[in-house]
Order: sequence, then C-alpha cells, then structure tokens
Amino acid sequence: MNEPVSVILVNYNTSNYTNSCIESLLDSDYKNLEIIVVDNNSDSSDIQQLEEFDKTEFYYLEENIGFAGACNYGAQKSIGEFIFFLNNDTELESDTISLLVEKVRNPEVGAVTPQVRFHHNQSVIDRDVGYFDTLAYGWHPRQQMGADELKSSEEVIESPWISGCAFMTTKDVLKTVGYFDEDFFMYCEDLELSIRIRKRGYRLQVVNDAIVYHKYSASSKDDVEIDRSSFQIKHQSKNRMKIIFKHYPHKHIVAYFPHLVLSNAYWCLVLASDDGISSAATQVKELIKYSLLGVVDRGDHGSNANWIEMMTKNGFRDYLNIALNRSETYNENQF
Repeated sequence: MNEPVSVILVNYNTSNYTNSCIESLLDSDYKNLEIIVVDNNSDSSDIQQLEEFDKTEFYYLEENIGFAGACNYGAQKSIGEFIFFLNNDTELESDTISLLVEKVRNPEVGAVTPQVRFHHNQSVIDRDVGYFDTLAYGWHPRQQMGADELKSSEEVIESPWISGCAFMTTKDVLKTVGYFDEDFFMYCEDLELSIRIRKRGYRLQVVNDAIVYHKYSASSKDDVEIDRSSFQIKHQSKNRMKIIFKHYPHKHIVAYFPHLVLSNAYWCLVLASDDGISSAATQVKELIKYSLLGVVDRGDHGSNANWIEMMTKNGFRDYLNIALNRSETYNENQF
C-alpha cells in the first residue's frame, strides 16, 4: 500500500533551510507525498526566497502563532493518512519515510521518529530515544554518541517520548488524542503530545534504520552546548508547569512540589539577573497562569497509567546539579 504522507514544515525566516529540506523530501523513495509549508509570518524578504516545488503547498499566516499552532494548521489542511511533522532545518535519507510508514502502520503504535543525527557530523546522534523526569524535563540520553557504537539488531526501540524534530503519526491517532497543545508557543509541545499518546495506550518508537540529519547545532565544537536564552527559559519553564498540572498524578505533584518551587525560583533569579526584576515578576505570573491552564485541561486523556512508570525520578541533588550549569551539555547525565 502507498497511502499519502503529508509532511508539515514550519518556516519562520529560514527559507534557505526550507528549500533544502523540500529538495531532500522530493528525493525520497516514497513518492506519494504532500508537502505543506506553513509560513509563520516571516519577513517579506524571506518569503520571496521560498522556491516553488512539485507536491508542495504554501500557507502564509498573518501572525506568528508558534510552532505548535503552525504544525496544527498544516495538519488540518492535509489529506494524508500519515502526518510527518518535520523541522525545516533537516534533510533525510531516501528510504526514511518508507521505513517510518512501515512501523507507524501498526495499530498499537501511536507515533514514530527516526534516528536524528547532526548534519555537520553525520556519524553522531543528535536525538532518538527521549527520557523525561519528575519536573517534565526532557532529554536524549544517547545524544553525542557515535551511531556506529550503537549498532543494534533491533529495528525499533521503545521510547518514553519522541521529539517533534521528526515526528510521524496518523490522522486517526490525532483524532483520538488531539493535536499539539497550542498554549505551547515553542518547546515541550512534543513531550506533552507524547504523554497523551501514551495515556491512550499507544506505543512510541524510534526506527533505527530511518535517518534524518539536523542542521540546527552545526558548530565547530565537539560538544553541543545550549546556552539558555531568556526566551527559552520563559517558554520551557511555563510549559513544563502546564504538563505537570495537566498530566502528572496528584500525589506526584504534592511529593515534588518543593522541587518545583525551587527549580522555578532559580530560573526566575536567572531572568532577574539577565533582564531585570520586572521580567522575573512577569514570569511568576505566567507560571501561575500555566499551572491553572493545566488544571483546567486535566480532563480524561486516557486510562493507561503505565506512562508514568517510564518517567525518570530525580531528586534534589540532581536538580541542584542542573541549576548550577547555566550552559548545559546534553548527555546521559545532564539535561
């Protein structure tokens, strides 16, 4: 069978990446593709650089509605049985889509992701298996590992959550669990959707032989160091709050509430140092708002309680180590 696959790309002032990504998609051995580009209100100069391609439709939004909102917009315009959310700063091997479709067809599987490698160092893993913890921090324990070191006879690996960098699911799954949460302008929307998929009893899998190359962190450095900007701190912190209050069991929230307060207090101090007291005060209001949004949206997201067993349980010392590193190297010990 060769059902249509709809690939959703979001462009925001990165037309050069988008053009290269589309060229890579058109070289795929899976030919029944619909490519949807949602432009998130880019500058006119960038829009003019977007090239016309076969099998590609462009939608131009009048305002930037965030990554989650733009992905949802594209998915709702799509005709495919399979939906492939793909970062526009990626390129892929010709058989990647075919391999993903083969696995996501399984009715027990809710979503799949390829092995994502760095574009500038294509033998090194950027992200594949995703872990998350007691405060809804997500990370990839195999990041920076050599792909050859991790050769496995397993075609797929079960994963607690999967990254939105390259996230394939089906229209039926999205109709069942819902689309990305549009309260998340950026960051953590993939973790939240992964939790909803798991709560409905579906599996999440990494398809080992499907390969995507990610350009975002191209650097001369050996390590991938992410200096947290104020933008990242603000959005990641409040989005984690919504995930916790929307999904985590009440007893968990009570048990880890001191950790939650201390973690957010630290990041608010960082914002106060970088951007002033008013920025930190605004963030406190946002944290409260997103906690309440989580409570309002709590509802019934599924009866499978096993999803919480895949969570990594960290203690105070772990979070102290995280807090003491403003610049974090994402590996199996830090996130």
